[in-house]
Amino acid sequence: MSPQMETTMQTLQSKFQSKSSIATLTCTMDEMGTRIDDLEKDVADLMTQAGMEDYHQMAAQPPRYSTADRPGLFVI
Repeated sequence: MSPQMETTMQTLQSKFQSKSSIATLTCTMDEMGTRIDDLEKDVADLMTQAGMEDYHQMAAQPPRYSTADRPGLFVI
């Protein structure tokens, strides 16, 4: 095989491997996304079972005590 042909083959192989790596990474990220979705659903189900159905609504509300109401008070 000529040196030019060998260089071309190595370049093609390198490009194929990099595209293969990107495809593998994309697939792995998709799998992780699915796992995170499943985990979020499981946590929501557990919270419902524990009687915390309104957890998301509670988390969206501001805290009951605000430093704006009492300038000298620090909330920890």
